[in-house]
Amino acid sequence: MISGTATVGSGDDIEPENGTMLVPGGYSVVPGKMHHWFVAQGPFVMMVEGDGPTDLHFVHPEDYPNKKTAQ
Repeated sequence: MISGTATVGSGDDIEPENGTMLVPGGYSVVPGKMHHWFVAQGPFVMMVEGDGPTDLHFVHPEDYPNKKTAQ
């Protein structure tokens, strides 16, 4: 996390009370195909790094931010 704060955790449902707070300088490691979530508490800057290729899947289709293309 470069700036801002966020909570990150694993599982199919967002549960901020069970997550880990990320502050500037903090980091999280998420293995491939692991269900996880991220909730920012406001504006933030973060760096995402990993080996590709990569893709993105939403566990709950209703959570997909672009409702026009949600299947």
